[in-house]
Amino acid sequence: MPSPHATSRIPKAVYERVLQLAIDIVNGTHDRRSTEAINAYRRMRRYCLANLRPELCRAFLLETLADFTTSRSLSISYYRRALRFARTDGDQCHTILVALGERYLEGHQRRSAVRCFTEALGDARRCRDTENIRAASVLLKETRDGSTGAA
Repeated sequence: MPSPHATSRIPKAVYERVLQLAIDIVNGTHDRRSTEAINAYRRMRRYCLANLRPELCRAFLLETLADFTTSRSLSISYYRRALRFARTDGDQCHTILVALGERYLEGHQRRSAVRCFTEALGDARRCRDTENIRAASVLLKETRDGSTGAA
């Protein structure tokens, strides 16, 4: 989910609904109740996709949905859409870019990951988000050095 810096524009009811669905997914997964986790994910997907309006912070909805999507290709698709919306709506992009870069690394797409981490670092600096400046810096260095385990 996005950093606390990004949540100030998200309507409280939207944030609370998505947070509850995320908790339901995590609890279902943690308690090994896969059916409950799957159903919670489906509810999240329906909710997020049905509410893609700028005033409801559509980038936040798609980023969070991507965070809980197990299919790498589908999550990358959601992250890309979230990134387009964030740019269009003037929202921060670095948390989306970090997550997208991590998904690219999982698929051994090092160049794409480096591009994401580089851009994430710049956006995190622009937003003065020290936590994500540090995260993007570490991921970028590790990816460039080849120490992330990705081929």
